[in-house]
Amino acid sequence: MLHPARTLTWLLLVALAAAAPVLAEDPSGAPPVEMDAVTVTGTAADRLTGSSTLDRDTLQTLPARNGSLNEMLTILPGIQAGEFSRTSDNAGEILPPNLSISGGRFYDNNFTIDGIGNNSLLDPAYENTRDLSRVPGHPQESFIHPSLIENVTVYRSNIPARFGAFTGGVVEARTRDPRGVFGGQFSLRHTRSEWTELHVAREREAEYTHPTSGNVQPEFRKYDGALSIDLPLSENSGLLAAASRIRSDIPLVLVDETEEQHRTLDNYFLKYVAHLTPDSRLTLTGSYTPYSAEMFLPETVASRYDLDNDAYGLTAKLESRLSALNLELNLNRRESRNRREAPASYFPWQVTPSKPWGDITDADVAATKRVSKEGGHGDLEQRQETWTATIDATTEPLQTAGLAHVIGFGASYEQVTGTYERPRDMTYYSGVCGPNTAKLCTPVKSKIPLYQIAVCDPGDPGCISGEQFMYQKTVYPADTTDAVIRFYDAYLEDAVTWGRLTVRPGVRLSSDDLQKNDNWAPRLAVSLDPFGDGRTVFRGGWNRYYGKTLLTHALAEKRAPSEIWKRDNKTLAAGSRLKPWTFSPKKVFPATRLADLATPYTDEWTVGISQQAGGGLLSLDYIDRESRDELYARVRDIDADGYLYTEWTNDGRSDHREVALSWEQSWQNHAVLLSATWQETVTSNGNYDTTINEIDRDKDGTPDPVWYRGSIVDRDNLPRTDFNREWTAALAYSGRLPWGFTFTNVTRYRSGYAALANTGEDKVLPSGEKLDIYDVVDNPESWVFDWRLDWEKRLWREQSLVLTVEINNVFDEEIVSGETLDTYDLGRQIWVGMTYKF
Repeated sequence: MLHPARTLTWLLLVALAAAAPVLAEDPSGAPPVEMDAVTVTGTAADRLTGSSTLDRDTLQTLPARNGSLNEMLTILPGIQAGEFSRTSDNAGEILPPNLSISGGRFYDNNFTIDGIGNNSLLDPAYENTRDLSRVPGHPQESFIHPSLIENVTVYRSNIPARFGAFTGGVVEARTRDPRGVFGGQFSLRHTRSEWTELHVAREREAEYTHPTSGNVQPEFRKYDGALSIDLPLSENSGLLAAASRIRSDIPLVLVDETEEQHRTLDNYFLKYVAHLTPDSRLTLTGSYTPYSAEMFLPETVASRYDLDNDAYGLTAKLESRLSALNLELNLNRRESRNRREAPASYFPWQVTPSKPWGDITDADVAATKRVSKEGGHGDLEQRQETWTATIDATTEPLQTAGLAHVIGFGASYEQVTGTYERPRDMTYYSGVCGPNTAKLCTPVKSKIPLYQIAVCDPGDPGCISGEQFMYQKTVYPADTTDAVIRFYDAYLEDAVTWGRLTVRPGVRLSSDDLQKNDNWAPRLAVSLDPFGDGRTVFRGGWNRYYGKTLLTHALAEKRAPSEIWKRDNKTLAAGSRLKPWTFSPKKVFPATRLADLATPYTDEWTVGISQQAGGGLLSLDYIDRESRDELYARVRDIDADGYLYTEWTNDGRSDHREVALSWEQSWQNHAVLLSATWQETVTSNGNYDTTINEIDRDKDGTPDPVWYRGSIVDRDNLPRTDFNREWTAALAYSGRLPWGFTFTNVTRYRSGYAALANTGEDKVLPSGEKLDIYDVVDNPESWVFDWRLDWEKRLWREQSLVLTVEINNVFDEEIVSGETLDTYDLGRQIWVGMTYKF
């Protein structure tokens, strides 16, 4: 079968790749000179696209918080971080927060670094670190340090056709080039719990006094260090080498001793740039960003485990400015891995002389119910290996019949291999014969429980002579499975200008060989400059965006099922030995199945205006989005073979409306950015793991309505439980002051939050039908001020020292997080730092 997207992709890739070396030649033979970076994007996009850009100067003056780019982006319109991204509970964490852009799901944005995707297809919404068969993921494969960013642009509406694989927004980060002179800088930042105000609900104070898991982190130390060196290699080439580390040390209580957990995020970056001719340049980039978390199970001995999220990438980029065409070619190889290394067996021992710690960990429960927990949940690994080839081209303005055309076109091919591996069996013991379960283990004609007389075989980990033994276990066998997806994309768009009117029609065609969907995504953007001076520009558009195809579901479908094994707990073998384990067949086999899915998509229409006002640029946009075919999980009825399948469907849907305002101005040594957003989002389900069966009592295949605010409401019309503040605003001011000082203020406003909560109660209708009762938890509005003060002292020639003090939540506002009433955002926190430039 002929697939249009694949055919067009290969034709463009082959044709442009073959032409590139010839087109890049400089017939004049002129010596190489330094040139500006080639920008493939047409200039017309500035008027047509709803986007915001933060440059390097702005990024370096913003309060850095945990040192992630995501945190800095929240000053822009249309962007919300998760309600629980920065709370007193997780004060020691360092991973970047999840972001929703213009109502999109946080795992369905497109993050790019230097034109290459940085998106994980491996369970990006899953966060549980202790699951027996899954490891947590993140929407981003790697996390680049903000000190390496030259600029970052967030696209929210009228997004050009060269971007795909998203239903939210696009974050396009560009790394800085090596400078033309030798130099560099070293920086170090630090904060700690003593410099942080933690707001704790009164009923949870004991939990903070005696923290037994990473769910609360009342003590911590954080360090953020970075080093970069610029090394010119010739007049036309140079190298940038950089390394950074963000680390957090978190002391917690394990049984009756203090044990430290650690979080570490490293970033190693190498970039080589060579100007081959006056109009072409080659860029080679390599990066390695390992993240590790050293953790342990709460109140569980010998349970320490490591979570690793490693990613590396290699990219070759050729940029050429030809007589009538700007061309960019990319080749990329990258790999990311989510891995857990943990003990391979878990034991819920009863409290006996050799396993006594349950008396400490379960001191608040009856003695006969205390458990001495030991072990872990086993090794797991998921890998994503990606090969990418892209070509993007933009013409210089072409004049035909009074019309000016700027044509953009391109194609990409991406092969992604996902692997799920359990390198060794994991055994989860459950049934225990011991003092608390003596009746279960006593033969009918005997008064002596078997655990008192059983003889343990050598090497039997589930048996302690004279104390207790395990008689049931679930084995998760060693397993390896993989899945391959090949993505084919091609696009074409033409920004046509006639006088004061610009129209940019476009289309993006995408396909993959897993779901075998050919998706046509039309794009249309229009702008009008009514006075012809660029001071007032109206814009509008209608667009369709298709989301990602995740590897999560394909890998889950192939995983080996668990097995149940038992041994006799009533009789012994010869010599009082325990009888051997025997396989216990299941009557029901839980399994996962990948259905014939459509690709989730979003339809958008938007209108807006940009106006020169007050010496700056004022932008106002309205965005209306309908998202359909979103992923939902459904548990099917048990089939004839006893299989109980969980199957993903396209029953999810969301609707989003947004009004976004921004104004920015800079003058002399001062800059101001103001943004404000009103938005409303309703959705049918939280994410792709939400199971429709939990909310389909009458089994008619559709979610039941709910009782909400005194009436029956379809679940599709319920407010989203996160990323859904109705009003958000931010004011960022930065000013260079006398005597080497620079001051930055960021003020964030979030409106009161009507959080949605299931009360757990039922509303009985006259017909007898029962509906879940949902209620609203009203949380108050919040104003948060973050300040940063830098003092720079020039030492000698190009050397200088910068001292920094950063205070977040300056006035120590007490802010409730999300739909909870007992979790609070982080209070006042002080960071101190220094930077040495040379």
